[in-house]
Amino acid sequence: MNPTLGDELTSINAIFDPDTLAPVSPSSDPSRNADRFPEGGAESTDKSATAPISCVLRLPSRPSISLRLTFPASYPETCPYVSGILTGGDASTRKGDSIRLLEVVKNSLEKVWMPGEPCVYDLVEECEAIFTTEEESHGGHKDTTPELDIDQQIKGSYDAGTSFSQIADTHPAADGAPARLHPENVSPQWTLSEPLTVKDSTFLARAAAVASPAEARAFIAHLVGTDKRAARATHNITAWRIRVQTGPEAEAKTEVTYQDSDDDGESAAGGRVLKLMQMLDVWNVVVVVSRWFGGTLLGPERFRCIGVVARDVLVTGGFVEKGKDAQEQGKGDKAKRKGKK
Repeated sequence: MNPTLGDELTSINAIFDPDTLAPVSPSSDPSRNADRFPEGGAESTDKSATAPISCVLRLPSRPSISLRLTFPASYPETCPYVSGILTGGDASTRKGDSIRLLEVVKNSLEKVWMPGEPCVYDLVEECEAIFTTEEESHGGHKDTTPELDIDQQIKGSYDAGTSFSQIADTHPAADGAPARLHPENVSPQWTLSEPLTVKDSTFLARAAAVASPAEARAFIAHLVGTDKRAARATHNITAWRIRVQTGPEAEAKTEVTYQDSDDDGESAAGGRVLKLMQMLDVWNVVVVVSRWFGGTLLGPERFRCIGVVARDVLVTGGFVEKGKDAQEQGKGDKAKRKGKK
């Protein structure tokens, strides 16, 4: 087992409840593996050494609900992820608790994980603090409505593809575009790219739908103000493109466009992200590319990494029109072949 995860299993279960975090299968138990396969043994190079490890997570305040938390072999360099709900509670479980727990754990993971650092203790602490605050805000009142089946809860919850900018407010923003609910009250729904690590530097891109420059700036401020990982990044490179219709009458409406970028100390990086967005013809989206510098200068390679994660998040988030990404990739391939002649 990953030695970092093995240490966390021991410490987390000593600090909190004994079954707060446990391997899903006995074969993942570090004590058994240590006895059967000592360091340097014949089976120490088995494929299991590079396979992800799934654990059962039970929060002390929600012991009847358990989630499957999967740790990639490269953890803690790579963020763990929630891969499912194992048990949805018992007769005492309140309506919606399972889905709420899933939502809180996913959001908290995004906040507390930092490349190269164990995160389970911070994850449990963050989740427990959130639930404690919620209980206090409701004066300890408990909803006695029976817990729904997990599938029923998912069907009755918000659409996972719904963006924050679809939750509109009617008050106009300072720049004349429609405003949205204040980010202090509702967190932006970011789409995340796959993290990319090159020579100890890690790159991660986020994208969110926005409807005005004011909203884009508010989302960025919310991110760096509430996300520990983003706040500690060496650079948070940003870019946005926004297109809005103005005018009271449909036939009299005119189109106004906004686009901007910021390097945050990574010279010319913001402009490159904006150029990519222009090539992909994406609108009404803000992109934040975070880089955690690992100590080795990458030179021009850093721009390739920034472009890779930025493209990934725009495609993954559904901001790129179908076929547009393939067209741009094809143009790049033709240019490369032409240059070789």
